[in-house]
Amino acid sequence: HGVLDGLLLVLTVFWSSCGSSKMNRIKSAFSSNAVIKEHDVQEQIASGGPGLLWKIHRGVFRQHKKPVSVWLFDKKGLNADKTYTKQQKEAIIKVLKKGAAELVKLKHPSVLAVTYPLVESKDSLAFATEPVFCSLANALGRIENIERVPLELKDYELLDIEKLMGLIQLSAALDFLHKAEMIHGNITPESIILNKNGEWRIAGVDFISHARYQDDSKYVYPETNVTASVVRSALPNLNYRAPEYELEGRGDIKSDMYAIGNIVYALWNNGHPLCECQGNILTYNLNLEKISRMAAGDIPNIPADLKELVKLTLNAHPGIRPTAEDFGRAPCFDNMQISCLRYLQNIYEKSDPNKAKFMKGLTTVLPTFPKRVLLKKVLPPLLEECKKSIMIPFVLPNIMAIAEGCSMVEFEELFFPHLVPVFVLEEPVQIMSIFLLKFEVLLTRTPKAKLQEHIYPILFRSLRSTSHQLQLQVLQLLPGFQESIDYAIMKNKIVPLIQEAGHSTEVLNVRIQSLVCIGKLLPSFDKWFVRETIIPWLLKLPSREPGVIMALFGILDLGLNDPKYGLDAAVIAKQLLPFVTPLMVEPGLNAQQVLNVLAIIKKMVNAVETERVSALTANEQMQSEAKETVELADGATGSVTLNAMESIVKSGSSAYDVTAASSAAAQADAAAVQKANEEALRRANEVAASFATPTVLPGGGDASDIFGVKTAHKAPASVVRTSSREASAGLLGATSSTQGAGIFGASGGDVPAPTAARRHDMPRMSSAYKGVQSADPDATRHGSGVFGGSSGSASTLGSSPSPSTGGSGSAGNPFGSPSPTTMGSGGGLGLLATSSSFTAPAPPTTGMTSLDPFSAMGGGGSGSAGGFGGMGGGSAGVFGAMGGGTTSGFPPAATTSSEANVFSSMGNGSTSGAMGGGGSG
Repeated sequence: HGVLDGLLLVLTVFWSSCGSSKMNRIKSAFSSNAVIKEHDVQEQIASGGPGLLWKIHRGVFRQHKKPVSVWLFDKKGLNADKTYTKQQKEAIIKVLKKGAAELVKLKHPSVLAVTYPLVESKDSLAFATEPVFCSLANALGRIENIERVPLELKDYELLDIEKLMGLIQLSAALDFLHKAEMIHGNITPESIILNKNGEWRIAGVDFISHARYQDDSKYVYPETNVTASVVRSALPNLNYRAPEYELEGRGDIKSDMYAIGNIVYALWNNGHPLCECQGNILTYNLNLEKISRMAAGDIPNIPADLKELVKLTLNAHPGIRPTAEDFGRAPCFDNMQISCLRYLQNIYEKSDPNKAKFMKGLTTVLPTFPKRVLLKKVLPPLLEECKKSIMIPFVLPNIMAIAEGCSMVEFEELFFPHLVPVFVLEEPVQIMSIFLLKFEVLLTRTPKAKLQEHIYPILFRSLRSTSHQLQLQVLQLLPGFQESIDYAIMKNKIVPLIQEAGHSTEVLNVRIQSLVCIGKLLPSFDKWFVRETIIPWLLKLPSREPGVIMALFGILDLGLNDPKYGLDAAVIAKQLLPFVTPLMVEPGLNAQQVLNVLAIIKKMVNAVETERVSALTANEQMQSEAKETVELADGATGSVTLNAMESIVKSGSSAYDVTAASSAAAQADAAAVQKANEEALRRANEVAASFATPTVLPGGGDASDIFGVKTAHKAPASVVRTSSREASAGLLGATSSTQGAGIFGASGGDVPAPTAARRHDMPRMSSAYKGVQSADPDATRHGSGVFGGSSGSASTLGSSPSPSTGGSGSAGNPFGSPSPTTMGSGGGLGLLATSSSFTAPAPPTTGMTSLDPFSAMGGGGSGSAGGFGGMGGGSAGVFGAMGGGTTSGFPPAATTSSEANVFSSMGNGSTSGAMGGGGSG
């Protein structure tokens, strides 16, 4: 319907635009006519009157802005036509003027109402009437004198019920005239007009006369066919003229009934009269004899119950014909549909109690009416009754029933303007109840731009109503429209009103229904709305009746079944369980209800258990796998180191012969080193893969710390890491000033270290694996990871760098065999790195001895060495090199201060540690 209506609107606009230039010409030509000055004349919609000579235009009366129809006749065009004689032209103008003038005098519901009287100017005749749809001749297919046929008139067909109602209205108009002893004298399809609602109106009273004072002069008809409609229009139409006019020279009030019989015939025979005479009196006389011999059963196409009535009206003797009043009361017009339409036609005469009774029964009859009849004949009187508030509860159900079958365009045009004043009424409450009952119609037929202003407030007022029945009705209604109602309106306006109704009401059913309503609306809410709005409201419910408790647990059960509602372990444990646990012992619950409550509480506990155990297990597994990886690396390296050192001791080599020691270790343990490297690499990769999703570690922070990624969490104390001023160490790694370190290396950069806050409370330190620290003054610019690395450069796992010259910040290379490298100040090599092509410095004096069987010796700069890495002049990592001024070894070497510290380094003059080194400073 919406698409068709839209197409119709577009085409109508197109036709209107095409006719705009024509309208400008009409206004220019008829500008001297007062009717044109007082009205906005629009497009032509029909033609009517004798010979369809009147052009009927849509118009608006400027003073009152009311729609009208403007009737125009172009005298200038007639005068310019040389086909007709001057007498013929004058005759037709005289007839048209008389018809318009006489019509003004007649006041009856079934007579066309004149709103502006006839005005004659030099070029035109014009007058205005009530809005018109078309003439009956146009409706039957005759569209002469219409320049552009309107879309709604094309292929228009009258329905049987419209024809029957039209005949009743026609007989009522004639009864009015006949009781006033007036004879219409020219009842034809051209003189019958259909108004905008399809009601039939009599017009064309061009030949009206008084029954007592008729002009005895006969109209002279030619004895040949007359094809020109203008000429024929100056005389009454012979096709519908009663025989007594020709036989006796005068008519009778029942002469109009003969014309009615011919009208009935034409209605069911495509607009053709019983006999067409073409204005020829000879043909007319021959047809009279044929009609007089015709039996009722021989009349074709008309309904059987009408045939006998038509035969009576066509009788040659006026006395046998029925009166107009008898015609309208004939049994063929007696059925339920006709009775309803006749009642509505005269509803203004009925009392309110009588109308209320009728409206109750009308609802059952409405489905039997065609849509056009409902919109044109039933709806208008119902809308008029809406002006009386006392009648609205009786009329509104019928109006909404009709609206169900309408499109949005029809609803907006025909219904909405009349219903806007009704939307705001709160009394009587039946009005809002009816709107709620038909809320789908309102929601789907009202334009979206008008929903918030006119339709949604009906819901708001119903929820705030003091009528409990109305509150229950709207609460039951809302869940069915959660997909149709705007989400913002539902969330911000409707839900708060539901909560208010459930909290403040004293009626138990309303409170329970508010809970049920929220439960049904729950799927349309996001988890934040549920957690921040719905849950707090549930916890504040003021009563503990069994119905309330079960509805509440129903909502909770729904929330537990779907994680999208956000009922996680924290919400359940901290908010829900403390609230719902006491409800287990509420005295009003029966056995089955208690079991249901317990089942849902158990489901809550299970949800908390599952979430917490799963999270903790995953965390422990993560830490365990990380620890296993480090232990594997520690064990493999330690084994190699021990083997190499034992080889050195047994062979009696000098501790200063690092090249020989390294070569011996490489030859003795090559196979073990290769196996350990491969296994460590495999396990490291597994650990890295298992931490694809960051996991929060105990005490804050998350698993992304492990890989050197900065997070907003505080680093936990339990994780093995060290921190210095402006530095923090990640698991198995270290960071220097403004640095972060990952598992397999140290990295520089501009990431602020999380422990740098207390900048003035600690000395500058370089941090390494398992708490090894040094007071190297340049430590803030260097960092060491487990497998080597430096400030500004990350170690590369498993790679073999090209020859390079080490300097402050050169990268370590774990698990690799670097090319010949010359170590500079602050340089260092990574885990298990060996160098065979560099020049070792001469043995230093006492206090400058270093033993690092698997690393090269650096030149005493201010750098740092990675775990298992080389030696610098700053600080040493785990299993690392020794700084200047210390001596260590395995077995324990000579020390200055003899303080043992497993896996750590000491200050100036320290240390002997199992596989540890000392730092200068």
